[in-house]
Amino acid sequence: HAVGRFLIHEWTLATVASLALAVLLTWPTLRYPLYTLPQDYWDPSLQSWQMAWSGHILLTDPAQLWHANTFYPDKWSFAFSDTLLGYAPAGMIGHGPEAAVLRYNIMFVLAHGLATLGAYALARQLGAGRIGAAVAGASYT
Repeated sequence: HAVGRFLIHEWTLATVASLALAVLLTWPTLRYPLYTLPQDYWDPSLQSWQMAWSGHILLTDPAQLWHANTFYPDKWSFAFSDTLLGYAPAGMIGHGPEAAVLRYNIMFVLAHGLATLGAYALARQLGAGRIGAAVAGASYT
């Protein structure tokens, strides 16, 4: 009985709808998630590598985090761009280029879903009803 209530709870429905909308609006991304990079190739490639590097180096030699293998022989090269350190736990899962692309694609879709859910939550906090908050979440995406 508690499971049934959970499945129709407002926040469960909002979360599922946010994720479904994120998958729909970023669709080609998850069709072939090991081989597809969304939008252009430059930023997603860099960010896939950044997540992979931070996950790898934090597991193997955390003291060398800022001395990435890009722009050799420059030092501190990981600081030349956004580091995406918040995604480092995802970078610790799997290894190789396919895993890096898969991690990026999952985070890309989840970020869109979280933004939608965040807009829904903000609208609810500001006094909007469920439908108004759903419109706010969908329009934010």
